[in-house]
Amino acid sequence: MDEQAVVKEISVPMYQAKGWLQFLAVMEILGGIMVAFTIIGIIFAWLPIWQGVILFKAASSAEAAAITGDKTQLVISLRQIKLFFMINGVVMLIGVGFSLLAFFFGGMLAFMG
Repeated sequence: MDEQAVVKEISVPMYQAKGWLQFLAVMEILGGIMVAFTIIGIIFAWLPIWQGVILFKAASSAEAAAITGDKTQLVISLRQIKLFFMINGVVMLIGVGFSLLAFFFGGMLAFMG
């Protein structure tokens, strides 16, 4: 089996998920646009829009890899998915940190007040 056939076979699951990737990309971009309409949200609106663009790139690269068997396109697709999940992980860690701070300071205020 040559490399091109292997790449095509490996990229099939990503290609099959292309529709879901595009759906999530649209939802991320729309969410970012909606957040941009708020006063504070304009600061953070770029993040979901960026994540949507990343997912669109992953979907199109996965499609190209599945159709042509291009190893570079498969690697690009996987890197985009990796970046998407890294961004989500960092955002969640920051959210957990802020939640813990709010819980801590809220508990201190309740204890003192």
